Amino acid sequence: LPLARPLSLAVSDAGFILVMDYDNNRVLLLDPSLRYIRDLVSRDHGLNAPYRIWFDERHGMLYVVEHPAGTNVMVFSLK
Repeated sequence: LPLARPLSLAVSDAGFILVMDYDNNRVLLLDPSLRYIRDLVSRDHGLNAPYRIWFDERHGMLYVVEHPAGTNVMVFSLK
């Protein structure tokens, strides 16, 4: 599935890239060479209109703010 409005991203210490894909309602993982690995979270996890992400690598937590107004923050454990 091609990216549709990637509005936010985070990069791990190892160079993996987390991309917030607004129109496809997902956060996907790319390797350091920009190859797709998998969707980390998506509409199947309750994600709707993700707007910004923040990755707390130390604790393995992904924070996703939904909607431009920031009305909802979802927290996912990636451990």
